[in-house]
Amino acid sequence: MRGDDRSGRTRRRELKNAGVAAAREARSLVAVAVTSLDEGPSATTASRRLARELSFAVASLFGAEVGEPEAVRDRLREASGVLSGVLSRMHSPEHGRALDEVGATIARTLTILYPVRAGLERELELEIDAGAPQTAGAVVDRASPEPPVAAPKLPFEEPLADVDQPLLGPMGD
Repeated sequence: MRGDDRSGRTRRRELKNAGVAAAREARSLVAVAVTSLDEGPSATTASRRLARELSFAVASLFGAEVGEPEAVRDRLREASGVLSGVLSRMHSPEHGRALDEVGATIARTLTILYPVRAGLERELELEIDAGAPQTAGAVVDRASPEPPVAAPKLPFEEPLADVDQPLLGPMGD
């Protein structure tokens, strides 16, 4: 029994470490995209709005570095949602060259996050199933005693005001 417990803790640590590593790599890619959209030669009000939305993904990716595997999974899920939404909106004509400039970077970031997030979800679900009480012939209700809580609206789901100034100040001045 102790071996199973130890291997379970080791697996949880491996899952967390994989999530943290993916979050760090993704964050560095998203930071480059934010800078390009916010300060690049073709920066517009619309691209700055996208940059602001991407900053929420950066915050989620930072948050993935702390907590247990469940928290890492949740932060990766949030970041993926932000990135998917931004990538979708980049196809709009109002965003001009944003898709050409950073679309591939955001798509690559999603490909880094997806397998790790899916692996975390799969392993954590198996862990829950393995921990469920087993009784012969009885139906076990594994539902949480807590009522479901509606997820709060994330900031990127709300329309943003037009932005005339870059998110970041002048570099090196």
